Amino acid sequence: DREGMGIVSGGDPGRWAEYLERTGNTVCGRFPIAVMLRAMRVLCKAEGKEMRVEWVAYAQSARVRTEAENSVSYAAGVVWTL
Repeated sequence: DREGMGIVSGGDPGRWAEYLERTGNTVCGRFPIAVMLRAMRVLCKAEGKEMRVEWVAYAQSARVRTEAENSVSYAAGVVWTL
């Protein structure tokens, strides 16, 4: 989860797609996140700005101790340009 959040913070849609393919993580918002990353890239390039993400909340449904266990994670971030 933290790796994925870091990739989103980096703003690279290609790295996001690679992360999902490599890990097989089933991120429920993966498509909206990809659209947002592409839109922010276009906006930032057009306006000469940088994208910033502040993660304001994170929670897990259970603490996973082995690869056989599952958990649902919830993350909330705020995105802006500067």
